[in-house]
Amino acid sequence: MEYFTVSDISNQGFYPISEKLFNNKHYQKKVKKIKKIKEKGIMVPKEIVTVEELISDTSKLMYGIMSRYLNLSLQNGWFDEEKRIYIRLSVTTLAQILNKSRDTIIKSKKQLEDAKLLKIIKTKYQSDIFYLGKVKDKPKEDVFMEIQDLIKRDNILEVEDIDPNRVLLI
Repeated sequence: MEYFTVSDISNQGFYPISEKLFNNKHYQKKVKKIKKIKEKGIMVPKEIVTVEELISDTSKLMYGIMSRYLNLSLQNGWFDEEKRIYIRLSVTTLAQILNKSRDTIIKSKKQLEDAKLLKIIKTKYQSDIFYLGKVKDKPKEDVFMEIQDLIKRDNILEVEDIDPNRVLLI
């Protein structure tokens, strides 16, 4: 295996994918299901709640790929009178980049559109115009819970009384 070196980082092509797309309640829904669970040797129906993602991993990747084209669009002068940058990519191009079928790309576009992360303007030309929406921040209570989980996981102790005269800034 070859490992990344410092010089590789700027030379490699990476697609930026917002971490806010992952485990974010804005892009999930809770689903109640009845599942049979064995209690004292008897199968008893119980209601359970599961969380389903509204955006598939393919859609998240596609969003990242599209966001990478924003700089190129800006260089091409592709922005409207409100200074909103748009991109032009055909379904065929996206299918080739992601190595997915046209149907999968169309489904992913729909998921992003439903999540208000993509606005599609149909044109008479080969490729549509896409406006990317900004990813919503995770709810504050979720971020707080994630920090608490990290503290527990890493055994980090909370610091209460700090004497500022004894703190060494690095």
